[in-house]
Amino acid sequence: SYKNALMQRLLTGKQRFPEFAGTKWEKHAFKEIFTPHKDLNSNNLNYEVLSVTKDGIVSQSQYFNKEVASEDKSAYLIVKRDTLVMSGLNFWMGSIDFQKVCDIGIVSPAYKAFQVNKKTYDIDFLKHFVRSEIMRRVLIGASVQGASIVRRNLDSDMLMDSVISLPNTQEQQKIAAILNAADKEINLLNQKLDAYKEQKKGLMQQLLTGKKRVKLSQSEAA
Repeated sequence: SYKNALMQRLLTGKQRFPEFAGTKWEKHAFKEIFTPHKDLNSNNLNYEVLSVTKDGIVSQSQYFNKEVASEDKSAYLIVKRDTLVMSGLNFWMGSIDFQKVCDIGIVSPAYKAFQVNKKTYDIDFLKHFVRSEIMRRVLIGASVQGASIVRRNLDSDMLMDSVISLPNTQEQQKIAAILNAADKEINLLNQKLDAYKEQKKGLMQQLLTGKKRVKLSQSEAA
């Protein structure tokens, strides 16, 4: 897609901005960017239960049309907005995202959560980066083949030592602004598409029930 192609060019440095052309991207270990975060819901509070899918973080009750979590959620992890959350099972397939659904949610204890060093890294940039093919390759590199082909286990030490090339903060912000604008444009186009689909559905309903009739000219009727 257009967005994925744009991400690939910008997040790998294949496409640079003139003002940053002379600056080199620096290598950063994953552990320099992200710090493991474990905040247990020990009081078993009734926060919204979230799931991490290949499409990002979603509300469990909305995604599955029901809540599949157990009643006792004291072992679940509290994840506030802008916490990075990763599936413990399907992480290598890209099931990783920043929590943007609610102010405070909870996730399965099988998940991994991380906080960002906000002083050094632009969080808007990282929100796009973790959803990229580049990040998925990092996760695959930190995985170990499990009992079956479709199952991989995370090597946490390998992940924390993984090296990622990033531009300076100013270029991160410029890239994030471009990708944010692309997201807004895509969302507007999707809204228009949904509106056209609803309009078509309503028109078909009227035509098929005879509520709306098509008038034919004499030549067409002949």
